[in-house]
Amino acid sequence: MTKLLYSFLLFINILSFCFAQSVFNNTDNTSEHLSRFRLISGYGISNEGASPFLNFNFHYSGFKRNSRNFQVNFSFEPGFSLVFAKTGSFFIPYIRLAPEFGFNDNVFLNVNTGAALVNYGEGQAIVPFYGFAGNYLFNLNNSFCIELESGLNSTLLTQKPFTFFYFAIGIALI
Repeated sequence: MTKLLYSFLLFINILSFCFAQSVFNNTDNTSEHLSRFRLISGYGISNEGASPFLNFNFHYSGFKRNSRNFQVNFSFEPGFSLVFAKTGSFFIPYIRLAPEFGFNDNVFLNVNTGAALVNYGEGQAIVPFYGFAGNYLFNLNNSFCIELESGLNSTLLTQKPFTFFYFAIGIALI
């Protein structure tokens, strides 16, 4: 049953990447949405200790380039994290949805909710979470950015609550 659940969630995650890529390819190139593939690396602090991580995701954003005024849009992010903890390495696929607040085309804040597939000692479980994050984009050219992200995620409706504060830096391909 656990392998079936894991396979199903992994399939949904891969399907989300495929769907996001087709939406990304079909958008008018002149609209220049700030949706982006991201590879970020960072350090997280939780109630279990501190650990480095590597994250790959597609961040769908409703924002367009050169947004100068405050706006609110929707964001969708399927991805996975590799967490390198003292007790071992963990592969954690996730999906998160959020209203995203844009202050210009470089500064974004979001309040998110999502679900992750977590491997506990007794098996795998889908764990709902909520949190918030802030992002800053350093545009290097028209399709490449350096991205800084910091945030806090916490489990929701679980017996053993888990909170994860993180800071990360990475590359983003728009």
